[in-house]
Amino acid sequence: MKKEMAKITELMKSLDGPELDELEKRVKAAKQFKKEGKSTPKYDPDVDLVLESLVGTMSRLGVEYTPAVALKKAEMFPSFAEKVPGLMKFVRKGAGSKNQQRVLLGLGFRLLYTSMTEFGWPTSSRLMMAHVHRVPSVINRNFPGYASAGLLGLLIGGELGD
Repeated sequence: MKKEMAKITELMKSLDGPELDELEKRVKAAKQFKKEGKSTPKYDPDVDLVLESLVGTMSRLGVEYTPAVALKKAEMFPSFAEKVPGLMKFVRKGAGSKNQQRVLLGLGFRLLYTSMTEFGWPTSSRLMMAHVHRVPSVINRNFPGYASAGLLGLLIGGELGD
């Protein structure tokens, strides 16, 4: 155990401010789960990226939203997390870098919000989480043929996807 701790301490010396903040968040989450007798959930950066994009979009739209930390504690979070890999498969086809992925997700969430309000549905962070699987379809409906032709990169000002 001492050897492992020495390795961890040595690795921590190379971390910068944001990386140390992220490490601190993960350690606190692990401690909390241990206190509650739960197993530590597997960290998934894609889930965080999608959730942060959702919350950020709601904020930029000026509508009421629930912070990401609270959404992660919601009963529906596991269902949301199960939908993320399919969404990210679609997003990665059109956006290579993380920044491009954020932009494409933001566009998708704005289109989903618009679609939901057109139907007269109430919009909330939780309802958007429940409908996250619809993001590819609202993008395809608004930009027919772009995804299948590999042109989603044009929508976000990046290079063309694969």
